[in-house]
Amino acid sequence: MPAVQAQSLEVMHRRRGYLPEKSGCGAGKVTHRNEGRILLKDDGTFYPLRYDLCVAQADAPKRPVWVFDGAVAIGVGIVSVVGLANISPREQELFERSPDFWAYLLALAQTLPLAFRRIRPVTVLAIVVAAFFVDQSLDFPASVASIGVPFAFHSLGSQLSRRRSLQVGIPFAAFLIAFTAAGIRYVDSVDWGTVVVVALVTLVPL
Repeated sequence: MPAVQAQSLEVMHRRRGYLPEKSGCGAGKVTHRNEGRILLKDDGTFYPLRYDLCVAQADAPKRPVWVFDGAVAIGVGIVSVVGLANISPREQELFERSPDFWAYLLALAQTLPLAFRRIRPVTVLAIVVAAFFVDQSLDFPASVASIGVPFAFHSLGSQLSRRRSLQVGIPFAAFLIAFTAAGIRYVDSVDWGTVVVVALVTLVPL
């Protein structure tokens, strides 16, 4: 009798007993139903036995994770650049600098690295946080690109172990929280509510 994987065979102790016709195979496996005989008594009586042979099903070829993440990163980057290019005069009055080449470059630096967020989460976090810091320090208009920060922290928490993500993420989170808190003194649009939001989006994913 072929070896049966996973679950042990349970023989039904009755004259016409056999294994229930249900598969013990898990997800991703196919069932090959087989029949045989098994000796149950010393008098040589055989009873029918049915058993399942679980065979791993070949996985379909998968695309690299960076393909999907890259498409999302490019999409967010384009939206960020378009948003900066079409900022209204009223919104522009809230910031010291108008969008220029550096503003677009920093917006892309906060979004495009997300294509590799599941491959190099630590490197991506460092690049995104650095770009966000420079962008905010130069007081360029706010854009969708800042969404790269919570995405980078989420990637760190989901791809690394709990201990490792805390070791790497807490210093970056503390830096951003302190930077935001310092902005209360110089930027009217920043208050303690903003600090709380930054703390939540950086610490919770870890």
